[in-house]
Amino acid sequence: MASVDVVVPSYNYGRYLTRCIDSLLSQENVEVRVLIIDDASSDETPQIGTALAQRDSRVQFRRHEKNLGHIATYNEGLLGWASGDYSLLISADDLLAPGCLARASSVLERHPCASMAYGSAMIFYDDDYPKPAEVAADFQYRIAPSAQFIERCFTVGNPVPTACAVVRTSVQHAVGKYAAALPHSADMDMWMRFAAHGDIAMIRPVQGYYRKHFSAMSRNYYLQYNRDRREVIATGDGIVAALRDRFPELPRLNAQLRRRLALQSCWDAGEALETDNPEQFAACAQFAREADPGIRLTSAWMRLQAKRLLGRRILRALKRSGSASAAVTETYSREFGWWE
Repeated sequence: MASVDVVVPSYNYGRYLTRCIDSLLSQENVEVRVLIIDDASSDETPQIGTALAQRDSRVQFRRHEKNLGHIATYNEGLLGWASGDYSLLISADDLLAPGCLARASSVLERHPCASMAYGSAMIFYDDDYPKPAEVAADFQYRIAPSAQFIERCFTVGNPVPTACAVVRTSVQHAVGKYAAALPHSADMDMWMRFAAHGDIAMIRPVQGYYRKHFSAMSRNYYLQYNRDRREVIATGDGIVAALRDRFPELPRLNAQLRRRLALQSCWDAGEALETDNPEQFAACAQFAREADPGIRLTSAWMRLQAKRLLGRRILRALKRSGSASAAVTETYSREFGWWE
């Protein structure tokens, strides 16, 4: 039976901790060990974590005297503690789907060439507890070659929910630490480094549940996008520098990544004009130019400059007149992850 070590960082997530740990300990057909790391929480995490460890010998609990941050906590658990066949990192506010670890470990055992197995995560909110679905024993999965997976990360973005990424512990130790300089995009950087060590297994059923907090949906949340995109660019540059000898297409893919992020920032700049936010407009436009100087030759940039010249009042009038005659359809996916 495969052994899986699960690292659970928690910072002021004590109210979610019991449900998360229950979703781990209820996994069948695998040997599970759990390490809860309390990063100096100020809530009830110490009491709840201690009680969970006393309740079940498979659970260990440790607490930092001072806050070290999530990256240091990840590295402590994955590199300093985990020793099982496979490892998983999951935030204390997320959940595993029933059978997740057995499905992932069985695929990895069938395919020694694969360094990691992941599935999709169902998104839920604080008041929207997910109901696990039944999964057939003959579930679908496929193996993505290293180069294909890395290309996907560059051209589309991070396809892997962290809570659903079961990795070979030996490969994790070989790959090394999460990058402290990339607090936002360290996970995408890590998955591409795993891909450099082997193929990536993609499991079709939902493997976990990713919690979104209403408190995160704020104006400040959206203003951090450019900072996060700069990290993604740094991630792409770092992967190119490390792996271009093995994957000669990386410079071309990195140019596509920069163009994609610049276009996204142009869109945000246009939204800033319509909401009379000149500071955000200037920041987004500047980022677009920095990410991809060639963006100024695109139709997206030209439309943005036309919007700027028209001004907020005319833009709002045009938007109102357009909404009266055009039906707008919004789509929202509650599932995060890649499956082809």
